[in-house]
Amino acid sequence: MLDTSVIHAQFTRLAKSYDATSWLQNRIADELIDRVEMVGVVGDCLVDLGSATGYLGRSAKNKFPDKSVVEIDISLAMASESSKSNPSAKTLVSSAEMLALDNESVSLVIANMLLHWCDVSAVFSEVSRILKVGGSFFFSTLGPDSLLELRSAWAQADTLPHVHDFIDMHDLGDALIKAGFAEPVLDTDRLCVTYDDYMNLI
Repeated sequence: MLDTSVIHAQFTRLAKSYDATSWLQNRIADELIDRVEMVGVVGDCLVDLGSATGYLGRSAKNKFPDKSVVEIDISLAMASESSKSNPSAKTLVSSAEMLALDNESVSLVIANMLLHWCDVSAVFSEVSRILKVGGSFFFSTLGPDSLLELRSAWAQADTLPHVHDFIDMHDLGDALIKAGFAEPVLDTDRLCVTYDDYMNLI
């Protein structure tokens, strides 16, 4: 079970330095935006769910200047950093599992590297609730093979859990269907990153 108070405290502590180490999140955000463009999603509003310091929202606004952007993060510190860097966006402090948005109020939701911090079923249910009929939901998350080497290394030290258990793609698909999404499409990208030492990885 994830301790949400600890997660919230960590992201609050890291808000000012987050951009210096979030190259992976930014790279994946760019790929998500490219996919939105490729699919040709219509609508005038985009929600950046789990926005952190707002990189995805800023990039999306540059690519789709006609769309208004709503950035949502559970951390007030992260939301404050986002507001400074993207004052044209609306910024909300809200849990992804209980969104402060009306039913069927937005046409596009993007959640980049958020789901592994959340109750996935609750997030999917909320996104389904706020999406307009015909709206789209794009997300990225880590899979069961993520950080496999780190998990294996810790297993040599003790039997305690030190690394997240990430959700299998098929289980994500099932959860999407259960939440009312139609025709989910999921795929896997593999990225190998080498770190000099453990602390740099962390």
